[in-house]
Amino acid sequence: MCDAEDDSAPDRSGGHGPDGPAPAEGVPVVHGLTDDILLVRVADGVSAEAAAQLRQSVYAELARGPRLVIVDLRPLHRLSPDGVSALVDIACEAGAGDIGLCLVCGDRPGDPVLRALHAADVASLFEIHPDQQAALGTLD
Repeated sequence: MCDAEDDSAPDRSGGHGPDGPAPAEGVPVVHGLTDDILLVRVADGVSAEAAAQLRQSVYAELARGPRLVIVDLRPLHRLSPDGVSALVDIACEAGAGDIGLCLVCGDRPGDPVLRALHAADVASLFEIHPDQQAALGTLD
């Protein structure tokens, strides 16, 4: 099993590791946990532009053929319709490539990500976990 805190893993974030600062203004930051497991972190404020950047960043990583992509949405205080649409597109693209996709979001009642996904009736498209370790457990 890989260790999510492994400092030797590739980093596509421009210098910040998995525990580095969250990205600004919803811009996704991609961290290589291992060669075939990626973590995408998104900060609050997934605007239309940030949703497009999220989609583009994850599509580029999916083209590399990882086993698993984990999208960490815990910092979000809201998920816009553009953000929901981007996540649905990403889920479809990952599914087409037989690549695992897990969302990490808060497990508290009324979590804004869960609320937005359920309101759009798309929550069933995703494996949703409360933390990165639980998402990594899907590989066992």
